[in-house]
Amino acid sequence: LPIQRSSLAVKPPIRILLTAAQTPPPVDVERELRDIAAVLNVHGQQVQISIEPHLTRTRLQQLLRQEFHIWHFVGHGGFQHDGTSALLIFEDETGDRDSISAAELSLLLNHSGIRLAVLSACETGRLAIDPFRSMAIALVQAQIPAVVAMQLTVAEEVACGRSSAVRNG
Repeated sequence: LPIQRSSLAVKPPIRILLTAAQTPPPVDVERELRDIAAVLNVHGQQVQISIEPHLTRTRLQQLLRQEFHIWHFVGHGGFQHDGTSALLIFEDETGDRDSISAAELSLLLNHSGIRLAVLSACETGRLAIDPFRSMAIALVQAQIPAVVAMQLTVAEEVACGRSSAVRNG
């Protein structure tokens, strides 16, 4: 994209925001957040980890004011029924599903200081009819220098490394 990129460089500690939304169909997001935190904690004081297992729009806005470097989301993603825009599924204040579009999320994250977004949610890397309605591309357009996302729908067992093929191979 013809826009100026933010630097990926940060002074330690690296501030990491691990988030999830616990919406149907059920996924053991708390276990996944614990596993990710355990791997990151081996770096000791070089990283500071904050965990939010019930992410809402309002909570994300509040957390982004704390200047995190990395944002990791665990939950569900997909596309609007007409296939025009990617969605992440957050929780609302009552715990129900709250779909947030690629355009809405890019507005929330624009100039947030996030250097890396990791989206552990299906189809967040899939292209839309308009590429800028794809989740990963919308975040790059919102000044996030690096985005890791899932192009396809993946079974939870495979995504979390619990399938026999992953264990045996």
